Amino acid sequence: MRQSDITAPPGLEQFVLNPLRHTWRSGTAALDSLIYDTTALTPAEHLALGGEPGGAALLVQPAGGGVEWLDNTAALAARRARVAVVAGIGHSALGAAALARAVSDALGEPVAAPVPGQDPWTHAWTGWFRPDAVEAMSETLAEWLTDPALSLDLLIGHGRGTLAIAAALHGLRGSHPARYGAVAPALSIVTFGTVVRLPPGLRAAAQFLGDADALGALASRREEAHVTVPNASHHLNPRLPWHLPVTERLRAALPVLRPAPPQAPRKSYPPPPKLPAVAGSDPLG
Repeated sequence: MRQSDITAPPGLEQFVLNPLRHTWRSGTAALDSLIYDTTALTPAEHLALGGEPGGAALLVQPAGGGVEWLDNTAALAARRARVAVVAGIGHSALGAAALARAVSDALGEPVAAPVPGQDPWTHAWTGWFRPDAVEAMSETLAEWLTDPALSLDLLIGHGRGTLAIAAALHGLRGSHPARYGAVAPALSIVTFGTVVRLPPGLRAAAQFLGDADALGALASRREEAHVTVPNASHHLNPRLPWHLPVTERLRAALPVLRPAPPQAPRKSYPPPPKLPAVAGSDPLG
């Protein structure tokens, strides 16, 4: 439910709810600044992301390209985004944009990120404790994957955001097997901070868990194939010690996640036959 759907008694909005929202938004921004590198976003981008959601998703360009709110899947398809990220459930649009910026800078292309469909301060402080927060985000991803106008080939999640990706894929495989069979062979998955069980048939998957990530280990299926990253915890902020290095790991895995299309073999032709020399035919002789 959005804030605009709630009717508050006179005075309650101005003197109680607004100060409370401001305090909690500030706390969420502080949390996002620890988990993600929010300094990669400009002050103008911080301002645009700090209030009411301006749409259902964000489209984040590499540094200098800006952040755009998008209202629907059609708008996202028109931008030709191929990559989507899902930040940890419990973080605001600022955290989602910061993760998307890190991925966008690493890949050099625009990155989409679903955002909460409710007041971000509510989502940020209740998402940690509500299973339906993961379900809501997974439904958004499933909608994106079901839309033939979208051509996503890479999904990247962090923390509980990886649970949303896994839920979306398993749900799509169960409810729309034909569509799943169409998108899975061209879809790669990357997870940071939580190891999940993924359905079969995907093009590739790379899962990373820090060796000092106790929070991620609790939520992970550690029997699934993954890479244990040394000297790394749960956060992705390169400005702090013990971060899980998104850019380094993503770029190293890219040849597997997006393999180059096979090149057609070059045709070889036999050398031209040598003509027999004719006596007296050399004009310089």
